[in-house]
Amino acid sequence: MHKNTKKSRILSVGLAAFIILSACAPSPDAQKPHPAGGGGSNTKPTENVQSAVNFDHELDSYEPKKTDYNFYFTYKTVHSWWDAVALGMEDAQRQFLDKDVKITYEYMAPEGASADDQIIRLKEAQKSDFDVIGVDVADESIISPIIDEMIEDGSKVMTFSSSDAAEGCRRIAYVGNTHNYQDGADLTEALCEKLDYKGKVAILVGSRGAPCH
Repeated sequence: MHKNTKKSRILSVGLAAFIILSACAPSPDAQKPHPAGGGGSNTKPTENVQSAVNFDHELDSYEPKKTDYNFYFTYKTVHSWWDAVALGMEDAQRQFLDKDVKITYEYMAPEGASADDQIIRLKEAQKSDFDVIGVDVADESIISPIIDEMIEDGSKVMTFSSSDAAEGCRRIAYVGNTHNYQDGADLTEALCEKLDYKGKVAILVGSRGAPCH
């Protein structure tokens, strides 16, 4: 759905947008971005979004400082989990459009997690006029210095999915948790309890260098 292609949409970014807007800054192998969503306040959420979101999400009282924003998001790797995140974005789209706030964005990732690929994407994004650049950090030790360099050059960069970034990183904000180790311990305990503390478990997900994994 979001495989390695640029997408520019009229949308709302939900929780991430709240933090980005209050803070308010392309992949070389990707195609030219294209608008979607119609560009008017009468844009409707898709049927897929309506069926996937089974409880109400409402915007809070924060009032954006502008009526138009342009964001860039890149995450670790193409995965169906990120397609679900996109559904939440589309649901929030209607709500922001109803407030006459239009947000365009590019949302993409490589087929496999790669810090080198992520650096290329971030550097390309820095050349464009994005209000904020958001990154789901592929490798904390490699990407954090790049974020600092971009901040020094005047870009606004945030992290999302977790708090992943080296200590002292100058990112403007993050959306995510700050307790990866305890999450892992709690989930492992819950799994072991479910299995009555017997048997073997194989974990088949994760990328080296990402503390949230």
